[in-house]
Amino acid sequence: MESSKSYTRCFDVGCSSSVKENELRFPHPIRYPSEIFLSICFQCKKSLQGKDIYMYRSMPFCNNECRNQRIRLDEEEIPKLKTKT
Repeated sequence: MESSKSYTRCFDVGCSSSVKENELRFPHPIRYPSEIFLSICFQCKKSLQGKDIYMYRSMPFCNNECRNQRIRLDEEEIPKLKTKT
């Protein structure tokens, strides 16, 4: 009787060459996430420290209202961008 096991093979590909390349291009190291990432609301700029965070397109918001305002703004921009092309 044959056992039917499934395995996933994972590879870790180093990126040391790209890190060195980036270090050569930029005089100051880029820190990600930055110190301010997830610290203030993208819409109203209120502090998010110790609060629930609502995300939309990698942007943090303090509440659903601020998040929805940004979504509406983005949705308004889509038709404008389509008419420009």
